[in-house]
Amino acid sequence: MRALDRKTVDYFSLDVEGGELPVLQSIDFNNLDIRTFSIEYSANNKTKPMILDHMAKSNYKLVFTDVLDIYYVKNG
Repeated sequence: MRALDRKTVDYFSLDVEGGELPVLQSIDFNNLDIRTFSIEYSANNKTKPMILDHMAKSNYKLVFTDVLDIYYVKNG
């Protein structure tokens, strides 16, 4: 996004087959305004609680969870 000089993303769909948490941890939420997320995770993925915690700390509200996806909107 930096290379494209973009600071706002309306919808970000993350599907990286098990590497979700490291990708989320690499995002600079202070310099990139992502309004809505869907994050695919494996149903037996032990990192789901860490993803939930990271997103809450990053100012995102959980709006829906199904078998494979977690959906968030940015607070405020």
